[in-house]
Amino acid sequence: MAPNLKHRVVPISDPFGPTITEKEIGLIVVSMETIKGAAKINEIRRDKNFPTLDVHQIDIYSDPLKGDEEEDKISSSSQRMRSLGERVKPPV
Repeated sequence: MAPNLKHRVVPISDPFGPTITEKEIGLIVVSMETIKGAAKINEIRRDKNFPTLDVHQIDIYSDPLKGDEEEDKISSSSQRMRSLGERVKPPV
């Protein structure tokens, strides 16, 4: 642990979350799927004269417990589906 590291977990209801409104954020962790979003965030931050974020990319791992209707990767969507049970009808 790094006792001097400040972190905060927040819900995100849009593509950017607090990264484009809070100047003091310094780092974003992304996957290969979301790396383009980090570039867009830094573009918006530059336009606002905010410092750009350091970008830390992590790997996506396959889920060894994957069911037939789940994504290949470990995901919160698959975890929720397992918690809720089987689908009543297929997604549209």
